[in-house]
Amino acid sequence: MLVVDFVNTLDMRPYEEQLDSPEALTRWFAERDLAEPGFKATERDLEEAIELREALRTLLAAKNEVPGDVAGAAAVLDSAARHSDLAVRFTPDGLRIEPCKDACGGALGRILGAVATSMADGT
Repeated sequence: MLVVDFVNTLDMRPYEEQLDSPEALTRWFAERDLAEPGFKATERDLEEAIELREALRTLLAAKNEVPGDVAGAAAVLDSAARHSDLAVRFTPDGLRIEPCKDACGGALGRILGAVATSMADGT
């Protein structure tokens, strides 16, 4: 549900942008426990989050045969994953994909971890 919630922070009909400021991004991350307490998003964090969201929207649309720059979108996800230092974590309950960084990179990494898990299990 995290990935769907993130992608749906932009609703096209009617147009509603939930991530319209660094403060809104900070709030969105905090409401989902994605960033450490005290995190404050910057304009650059907001740009990175929106770029990731739009890349996810492109990839999801492509699954429904909507044309788009799939290679470019995949490159955005790959870059964001590298930026957040995603790593496989082994737990008694199985494995998780988590970021090694905090701040915005960590929050976006947690979203990407959910994306990777969904891709792996076909959801």
